[in-house]
Amino acid sequence: MARAALDTGLRGFVSLSTIAQGEHWPKSMITTTKRAHDANVGLVKRWQGAKGGSARVQAWLSLRQIMPCPPELVGAMAESARKLGVKVHTHLCEGVYEIDYALAKFGKRPAEYLASIGARDRHMHCAHSVLLSENEMDLYVRHRPSACHCAFNNYHIGPHRHFEMWRRGIAIGLGTDGAAAWGSLDIFQVAHMTRIGQQAVAGTPYAHRNVMPSEEILKVATNGGARALGLEKEIGSLEVGKKADILLVARNQLDQMPIQDVYFVAANIVVGRDVRTVVVDGNVVMQDRELLTVDREEIDRRLAERLPGLMERFD
Repeated sequence: MARAALDTGLRGFVSLSTIAQGEHWPKSMITTTKRAHDANVGLVKRWQGAKGGSARVQAWLSLRQIMPCPPELVGAMAESARKLGVKVHTHLCEGVYEIDYALAKFGKRPAEYLASIGARDRHMHCAHSVLLSENEMDLYVRHRPSACHCAFNNYHIGPHRHFEMWRRGIAIGLGTDGAAAWGSLDIFQVAHMTRIGQQAVAGTPYAHRNVMPSEEILKVATNGGARALGLEKEIGSLEVGKKADILLVARNQLDQMPIQDVYFVAANIVVGRDVRTVVVDGNVVMQDRELLTVDREEIDRRLAERLPGLMERFD
């Protein structure tokens, strides 16, 4: 995946889905604590030293969730993250089952448990973070982990407190949660859903009619995402000295007319298919909807060949 991102001109991080315990997981996915830790550290070091990797494609450590990762692995990952200067990607407070597990196993809620073993700091990146108690929210503010709100997925779990996290200074961005995860890979649509969801959660109950204005949700999607990745000094806004990561968007679509407020149109109407040109680190990777770094016909051909065999193996 990292090589593919490098070859196609994308920016991003890769990580291993780390599982070191649990009877219900396929045996092929389970490894030992030492192997899990060493494989993660090896991945990070490999991409820190890769040609072109440290500039645009990098690796993080990863803990899938607290259930399949024993405390010794969580502690070792947190320590290595500090030594390597990277983040640990994990899923946290994503479901009632996780909270029940943490209370039964450790007598603490998930974020409280991580804090108790010294794994709750700016090096931890917590996807979802939906079911936070008041104390857990305070721990986020105090210890400064980053978070990612995957709006299409998260509202079926609970009333995500994204607005509160954003206003309290927590480094939170937006995410798609991957393909086939209750929604689209279109980050514009995620922003739309976030704004609607937060209006329902944090606005309407208190007669606050515009809880996240257009300019603010755009800041979450750009500046917020960069800050959550720890890259706010490099990307996330158009400023002298930052990398040239730019989207050029069509503004002549019928559903955009008449354009009286460009922020409103960008935050509420634009979707991914309106993006015409993409520039990453100063290099054009898509121009006028044509992908310049991949052969789309070849991808479609190979997918058509492989998909039937993959689905035959799918249980």
